[in-house]
Order: sequence, then structure tokens, then C-alpha cells
Amino acid sequence: MRSTNVLRQFEAGVDQPRSSFVSLARKSLDTLNLWLRRADDRRRLREMSPYMHRDIGVDWVQAEREAGKPFWRS
Repeated sequence: MRSTNVLRQFEAGVDQPRSSFVSLARKSLDTLNLWLRRADDRRRLREMSPYMHRDIGVDWVQAEREAGKPFWRS
């Protein structure tokens, strides 16, 4: 019975690096996806007409401030 517990602990330790790599890769891809969406949203915001800004409830100054942010800032 004791050897089974040691084997389980060893197997759990083997899976640990793989799961942490997968977790890191997933977080990295999620961050990259977020940055790409922000960059695209800000580009589109800059291209909108004043009528569109009013339609979404944002004035020109707010739109320019948001569009001027770098993609990594929320």
C-alpha cells in the first residue's frame, strides 16, 4: 500500500511541469489575444466618425484618449 502512495506522488510530480507549461502557454495566448483585441478596438475607435462616437456615448476627446493608449494598457 505504501509503494502505491509513493508511485502516485511520483506520477503527480511528473505531470506538474507539463501542467504548469500548459498553464503558462494558455495564459500567454490569452494575453496575446487580449492585446490584439485592444489594438483592433482602438484602431476602430480612431476611425469612427463623430456621429458614431455619439451613438456609442463617447465624445471625441474620450475616444482619442482611449485610442491613444498602448495596447498593453487597460
